[in-house]
Amino acid sequence: MFIDDTLRRWIVEMNKKIVTLYPGETPKELVLTRLAKLNEEVGELAGEILSTHGHQRKAKLDKHSKETLESEFADVIISALSLAHAANIDVEKALQEKMVVVSKRFDEA
Repeated sequence: MFIDDTLRRWIVEMNKKIVTLYPGETPKELVLTRLAKLNEEVGELAGEILSTHGHQRKAKLDKHSKETLESEFADVIISALSLAHAANIDVEKALQEKMVVVSKRFDEA
């Protein structure tokens, strides 16, 4: 099991809350909304990584910390899991299958 039950249940509950916030949203719109949110979070993570390496303006560098970097990584992971849930993707199955593919790729190299 890659994703523990606590996180899995939390993702399900959060997606239920999101649906109640936007009651007219179709399943397709929910997927697109979750995709947009993931994109936003990846952008924020990119900014934190740039800050880690000193490639931001001073105002952003002053706000950067290891904790903000960790927080952005968590946001990306949660957003990706939320998108997968909205799209009815079995993340654990997808991860297991992808691990086999990537392992073979590196075994052949």
